[in-house]
Amino acid sequence: MTPNRKQVAEALKDEIGRLGGFVVSVPNDVERIRFQFLIPCAQELHKLCELGFEPTFRNAGLRFHHDTAVPCHTYEVVLPVERQMPVQDRTIHGEIATKEKPSAELEATKKSLGLK
Repeated sequence: MTPNRKQVAEALKDEIGRLGGFVVSVPNDVERIRFQFLIPCAQELHKLCELGFEPTFRNAGLRFHHDTAVPCHTYEVVLPVERQMPVQDRTIHGEIATKEKPSAELEATKKSLGLK
């Protein structure tokens, strides 16, 4: 059984905090996790990639840190959706069609169209 998205999101947020980043995504959003790292941040991004996440660059901006505006980059990780496997039910239910003799009306139509 795989861990659900909420647990993965919480673990990712904790790891970003340990790496010195700041989570800025909407609370309780388990689909997209947005976070910021102060520049330079190559080592932190490499660590997230090693953990199996694919951070996407969103924008560059400023972040107030210790009463000073410092440059930072904002990234986003989209957590994959848990896929539900389709039910393999290939049983035919109900009546199975049988080849019936053509009706008299169909024979008359074919005859009038010159198909017979």
